[in-house]
Parts: sequence; C-alpha cells; structure tokens
Amino acid sequence: MFGAIEHSVHFQLGEIFFNVIYFIMTALIFISSYFCFRAPYTLYLKNKKPSNFVVISISLLMFLIFVLCNLQRNFVLAEICGGSAILYSFTIHLANYIRYKEQGSGLVALGIGISFLSFVGHAFRISLHEYFNHKDMAHVIMIISMIVIYLGVYKSAREIKMSFEVI
Repeated sequence: MFGAIEHSVHFQLGEIFFNVIYFIMTALIFISSYFCFRAPYTLYLKNKKPSNFVVISISLLMFLIFVLCNLQRNFVLAEICGGSAILYSFTIHLANYIRYKEQGSGLVALGIGISFLSFVGHAFRISLHEYFNHKDMAHVIMIISMIVIYLGVYKSAREIKMSFEVI
C-alpha cells in the first residue's frame, strides 16, 4: 500500500512526503523480514531455546541494512533483505515438510515457490493485455501465493493446537 502511495503521488506532494512514506514502507519491509526469519528459525529449533547471539546478530544486521537503505534511498537493499528472509523461510519449510511430512510447512513452501513465479513474470514482462501487464500479473501471483502461505500457516497452527490438546 505504501509503495503504491509513494509511486502515485510523490511528485505532487513533494520530497518530504516521499521521504516519510519511503521510511514507513522500508520499516514495514524490515519488520516483516525479521518475522519471516524468526518464525522459521523457531520452527527449525523444534522447541529448543533460540540462540540470543543469532537473533541479536540478525536483528542488528537488518537494522543496519534498514538505515543504509534509508540514507542512500537504495530500495535494492530492502529487496535483498526481504528476499533473503523469504529464501530462508522457503528452505526451512521445505526441509520440515520433507523430513517430518508436516502438511502446513509443505503449503508454506508451495506458496513461497508460487511467489517466485511473480519474479519470472515480471522479469520476462509476461502480460495478458496492455491493461493487464506484467506488473499486474506479478501482483495476482503474489496474492495467490499469500493465500497458499496463509493456508499453510493456519494448518500448522491447528496441528500445534491439537497436539497441545492431546497432552
């Protein structure tokens, strides 16, 4: 949403408006990236205590990239940070599905895999029509991937809840 606002009205509302929206947008990307790392990291540990060193190191690295991204106004840094977190999440969920046959992790990995198709469509400018271009296609693919990821997280949460009720 903030990206759409930034791209659509920053020329009309000036540099200060652009900077505020850019800051909010990148902050949300980095917060999302942190939780995209933290949730699979917790899943990977399987009820073991997380390493404070790892969590603090990743947090500081992400904060440093966030600051650089805003100082240099270099959105590629935000994309690299977000992409790394998503790739890590994909790897953990795929391994969890292969190793333990957890259906929720399989759906999350499938959803992330579907999201990679949006990069392909965008890169090769695959379009259905001039009014439904490669950017629109990429966003539709991302929406579908988010639905699949949601279903996977929901399934995993229900399985965890049911395992606690058995105890």
